[in-house]
Amino acid sequence: MRVVYGHQVKSDDDAFMQLANSFVDAASNSGPIGNTPVDLFPWLRYFPSWFPGTYYAKKARSWYKTIRKIYDIPVECVQVEMKDRTVTRSFVSDKLEELRDVDITGPEVLGLEEVKGAAATLFTAGQETSYNTLTGFMLAMILNPTIQQRAYEEIATVVGQDRLPDLSDRKSLPYLECILHETFRCVRFMRASNCRKVAYRASLGRSSSGSAR
Repeated sequence: MRVVYGHQVKSDDDAFMQLANSFVDAASNSGPIGNTPVDLFPWLRYFPSWFPGTYYAKKARSWYKTIRKIYDIPVECVQVEMKDRTVTRSFVSDKLEELRDVDITGPEVLGLEEVKGAAATLFTAGQETSYNTLTGFMLAMILNPTIQQRAYEEIATVVGQDRLPDLSDRKSLPYLECILHETFRCVRFMRASNCRKVAYRASLGRSSSGSAR
């Protein structure tokens, strides 16, 4: 939220978060593409709601309003803050500045609707997925303290106590790498996604001795 719109969330009832939750509900309940007759026959959206096969067209019309809000409202808030000179620099503020700068032209410059779409995609794509992944990871660590301890010991040995791990340490942290892969495999990023399992026994990494983990 702060990166995209320059907005700091301070409570669970934050207006921006409510918009995001409404979007996630709409996306989750819409199901996969091709799941309803109206996906296969788009002209069904013009039929009245009582006509067989048009139930989801009615739903889609109501969800459109929700999706439109998350496109418009956050960007409008940034525009007001820019006018009042209280804006925090963000993806949207930078792109709106480009729109106001007559010296910047070309296909790489986004229009207002494109800015809204890109910002909404950046935010909604990361909101549910990041939250669910981190929550699933923390639950797994709580339920598996021995694995948590082993990962901690690996980090402490390789990285030490004076700094956080960074990407340059990744190759030296094979056990942590396996935990990350297992988290991505097990956690459902969104409510609409399907559970997954491996079809056969597989290893996701090897220890320094060469044995599979």
